[in-house]
Amino acid sequence: MKKPIKPKSEPQTLMLAYLCVKDLENLSDKVKILDRFGLPDIDIVTICDAASGSVRNARLQKKQKNKSI
Repeated sequence: MKKPIKPKSEPQTLMLAYLCVKDLENLSDKVKILDRFGLPDIDIVTICDAASGSVRNARLQKKQKNKSI
């Protein structure tokens, strides 16, 4: 059973961030957008309903993609 995570950002910021990514399916795209909000990892994990390792991997994929271009 997952332990509830308490968000660190303001509720309004979290709601706006969620609305920006709710229609996206790809975690990498979600993380890319949510990073622009300057949210801590715990909030990104909560919004995306993903594991912290998955968020870290999405960031690494983004960095590797940018290096290959």
